[in-house]
Amino acid sequence: MAHASTRKGRALRAAAVTLPALALTLGGGLIAASPALAATSSTVNPLAAYTDWNVVSFGDTTIHAESEGPVATAGTLTFTGTNVSFSAATPTALLTGGRVDFAASSGTLRVNSSGAIRIGDLSNADALDVDQNNAMVNTQVVAAGAGYGSTPAIASSHRQTSSVAAPGLFASTFSPAKAVAASAQVAAAATAGCGTGHVIDPAIAYGSANVNLTPGVNFWNLTAAQLSSISSITFGGSVAPSPDNPLIVNVTGSTPVTLSLTMAGARDPHGILFNLPDVTSITQGGDSIDGSILAPHAQYTKTSANLQGTAVVASAELGGSEEHYFPFTGHIDTCTQGDTVPSEPSTGSDTPSTPTDPTTPTTPTTPTTPTTPTTPTTPAGSTLPASSTTTPVPAATVSGTTPFAALVNTGGAVVMSSPASAWAIIAGAGALLLAATIILVLRRRLRNGRA
Repeated sequence: MAHASTRKGRALRAAAVTLPALALTLGGGLIAASPALAATSSTVNPLAAYTDWNVVSFGDTTIHAESEGPVATAGTLTFTGTNVSFSAATPTALLTGGRVDFAASSGTLRVNSSGAIRIGDLSNADALDVDQNNAMVNTQVVAAGAGYGSTPAIASSHRQTSSVAAPGLFASTFSPAKAVAASAQVAAAATAGCGTGHVIDPAIAYGSANVNLTPGVNFWNLTAAQLSSISSITFGGSVAPSPDNPLIVNVTGSTPVTLSLTMAGARDPHGILFNLPDVTSITQGGDSIDGSILAPHAQYTKTSANLQGTAVVASAELGGSEEHYFPFTGHIDTCTQGDTVPSEPSTGSDTPSTPTDPTTPTTPTTPTTPTTPTTPTTPAGSTLPASSTTTPVPAATVSGTTPFAALVNTGGAVVMSSPASAWAIIAGAGALLLAATIILVLRRRLRNGRA
């Protein structure tokens, strides 16, 4: 009888061990094993698809001012005599999805360096690389029948080997829906202050704002009216805007914005992003603006000074002085599960692919643990402001794949994003109930045997 009691006691102890072990499996293994269950953060550069470009316009564009980086426009291109250049990462310096309006243009738009001219609709134009004497010359695009050397003209600094004609190339390279999604993603991260982000609230007094950053991502949320009221921004403290300590100026509201301000203090334009998801009109006057502009619904009109960054806008009139090539290279942590900005192809190939519907965004995939972004180099030909920081520290990655991080990232709640995940939880709960029943039965038998 004692032997039987011993066996029952061992069985009881084994069952007692099984219960917490099963609970550990349910609380750890099942949650951590399924990425769909863990609401992890994803580190992204919201302007990654536009890094090679100085200006991307989803409508018509008029170029009056020199652009040191490539310009892409979906609609009609109009120009007065000026220049555009290219970045080493893309062979294209000027991309037009539509036509060139020669009647409204004047002078010569010169495409410098080795950048290519790519035009979606050449029905009213001639692309020429031989002159009237049939001699080989640098490529020019002129009004149909006007002849080589006429004006207005788009003139390359070399004889282009790739085709100027590029129907559908803009639509297959850029998507307004993806730009809208990227802007909304930044706004969501700024509102939630997720990941390593910090929400700052600089005081604005008499049109002046003193901005002090903390290490990591800094979100400054303000209304369109507040931004328009600012005449100067001064960066102070020991942390300057940079790719590793980026400043995201997140603008709410849809009222027109006037950017007429000066900037002072140490700063790197690569680390500043103005995000205006709902604004429909931006007018830049006054002094130069350091930083990129993401405003997919806005008509962007620059009347003076420089833009030192990338502009992603609905349409553009580029006047004033110049657009300088300082692409945004900072990263933010998104806090919505599976919320990533779909990547877009670059114009690295001179063969246009079949255009896709630009209004249909692709379904983002479940994010994986990000790798630490590499520190970008300053593009050739671009100079930072005298007070800029040029040696950023690599940004830390955010994992959040452990069970504890999964609970923290969802506020303590387990997120079930698929039926399979729900069945896994139900099965685990059933196993817990079975183990508890076994322990109860064994305890009763043990008491009866001892009796």
